[in-house]
Amino acid sequence: MTSLFTVIIPVFNREKTISRAVDSVINQTFSNFKFVIIDDGSTDKTSRILSKYKDSRMTVIRTENCGVSSARNTAVKDLITPYAAFLDSDDEWLNNKLENDFQFIQENPQYQIFQSQEIWYRYGKRVNPKLKHKKKSGSIFNESLEQCMISPSSVVIHKSVFENHGLFDPNMPVCEDYDLWLRITPFYEIGLIDKQTIIKYGGADDQLSRSVTAIDRFRIYSMLKLLNNTKYSEYQKKIVPALKRKINIVMAGAIKNNNKNLFKNLDETLNIIGQGCTPRDFSYLL
Repeated sequence: MTSLFTVIIPVFNREKTISRAVDSVINQTFSNFKFVIIDDGSTDKTSRILSKYKDSRMTVIRTENCGVSSARNTAVKDLITPYAAFLDSDDEWLNNKLENDFQFIQENPQYQIFQSQEIWYRYGKRVNPKLKHKKKSGSIFNESLEQCMISPSSVVIHKSVFENHGLFDPNMPVCEDYDLWLRITPFYEIGLIDKQTIIKYGGADDQLSRSVTAIDRFRIYSMLKLLNNTKYSEYQKKIVPALKRKINIVMAGAIKNNNKNLFKNLDETLNIIGQGCTPRDFSYLL
């Protein structure tokens, strides 16, 4: 039987967690899948750990360190299965994750992108997600403007979605998932498996979101890209209020941290938007 899924794990210097992630994929009750790990130039013991695996479904591709977006894109570009299933290298799947995904596709073939519920751990302790983080099904573009509503470790995406709307933005060191969901959700309803099949870990020092300051500036960047794209013209009125809120948040942080250049650039951007125009140059946000 032809494989339905390619499981994709991007990894960089995760010697402490990569075995947990890989083992959770190998031990799936649904076994007919391809498995690609992109070692994004790791310099710790990650590569050595991966070399010990002998599973015939598993391919390890080692690249220069170019970031998580480029790592995921490397695998997606060569995708030969209908669906890509992603897992972050510091998370893990419960062993019935792909089995649930397979059943969902059989029963709900209309969904080209879907996800499932998660178990959350923060600093080693189990926590309950806040109400605002509750996963939703259907049209979620409005919610996606405010925050990331789709989890990379639970999402399954049909390859046609990438063909129609592009890959992860390699220019973004963080919020690259937010950026992709923002480009996708205007055109697709999101399916939801209302079962917990992922364990998501937070609080580690090496998480990307902890390594970058003023993270909302990347969400601003994503929204400005959409304002400059006629493909999203009917959604742009919805984007502007959320964009202004994010700009004001980052401007307040810029004042607090005495980042005069960022404040000045954001203030100019806010003025341009206020005049009903669209900024053409917002590379300062990267």
